[in-house]
Amino acid sequence: LPTARPTTTGGAVDMDLYTQQEMFQDPRIDAIGCGATIYSNRVDWKTVVQQGNDKVVTSLQTVYINSDPTQPTSRDCTFVTDGNTMLKAYLDGQQVVSSSTLSLNMPQPFQTYLELQTNSKSPSTGQSYIGTFTDYYATTSDSIKVIHAQAGSIVKVVNATSGSTLASSTADSSGTALVDVGKYHMPINANVVVFDSTGNTLDSTAAPVAIYGGDVFNVGDSTVPQTTIKVNGFDSTTNAPLQGIYTTISTGQTNVATGFLPLSYTGPTYAEYTIIPQNYGRQIFDHWDNGNIYRAKIIDPTTSNVTLTANYVDADPTSTVVSPPTPTVQEGHQINYTSTVTDQYNSTSIPPGMVGFDDGGAGGSFSSPSCTLNSTGSCMVAYTVPSKSFNFPLTITGTYSPSGTIHHGSSGTSALTVAAPPP
Repeated sequence: LPTARPTTTGGAVDMDLYTQQEMFQDPRIDAIGCGATIYSNRVDWKTVVQQGNDKVVTSLQTVYINSDPTQPTSRDCTFVTDGNTMLKAYLDGQQVVSSSTLSLNMPQPFQTYLELQTNSKSPSTGQSYIGTFTDYYATTSDSIKVIHAQAGSIVKVVNATSGSTLASSTADSSGTALVDVGKYHMPINANVVVFDSTGNTLDSTAAPVAIYGGDVFNVGDSTVPQTTIKVNGFDSTTNAPLQGIYTTISTGQTNVATGFLPLSYTGPTYAEYTIIPQNYGRQIFDHWDNGNIYRAKIIDPTTSNVTLTANYVDADPTSTVVSPPTPTVQEGHQINYTSTVTDQYNSTSIPPGMVGFDDGGAGGSFSSPSCTLNSTGSCMVAYTVPSKSFNFPLTITGTYSPSGTIHHGSSGTSALTVAAPPP
């Protein structure tokens, strides 16, 4: 952490590791964070869950906080999440959060950010804050997988230096064991050893290995089963196969295959793969062959060869802007919102259609739930702010629905701060 401290009572400096969903098809940022907030008289180590739009945070939940003044100023922070309901967090190898009931709303793939920020432009005049982040890594899991073990056998991860058991698990009826190593700093210099119920060694790695979560070990065989993934493209507008769309296949944050559709890759069966096809010009990703509209396709795991089809439509990409972007309005008062849709492919084209509005269930009301775009690509509605206070700004979303097949839909947001009435 920075050695400098804010000198004002209300001053604060945050130093955090954040992970969020990719903001591609939805203009929002939901995230989890782990790190510290530095005040003039204390340091809070914490884990947070937050929601927001593309402008501001709209909800923040602190799921762990520790203000103990004896804490070190440099700590190892790790979190594990599925982006849906599960979150585990560790500080210096000690678990401080474990929940499977959160509403994280973070579809994969994830993006990660290291942030050092203050709560104002100048929390302390002339003060500089210099923090350091080290040793970042990301894995596909917090566990290793051992396959083809004897049912009921004991699988241990054994420290290669001390010989102590770091973690263990029992193989299920299929001979598969998942061993949780999430609390340890990776890579772990260790051996993976399989024992029978009487303690006899059945198999072991031939030498210590550098273990990461997500690694797969095959008992009795040094090779790992392989799977072939093939990704095809299809143009739904022309009803014909589509080639030449740039696509990536990755495990964790490492691309294992890049190229143009159709694309094939052969790799370990039990890995988690993320397939992301890109847009190009007027060729816009629409859905996968199973109907999923999220561009990132997750395979976790696959036990046989997989063939996927990314379906595209031919349409001009658009952008939707909702103005004003960050207004402040008193409770119960009204504001006019203007939504403007522009063609990102052909600047002379004016997108026709409608823009629908919502406030995320905050309780306000619109003069009309939607408006029709005029000849300049704009339309306006009035919004009446709820007659109650909010801790965070409201997200007003405008979603463009094209009236023809030439343009593709898009959405934009405004972050509205609700002000209390004067005393």
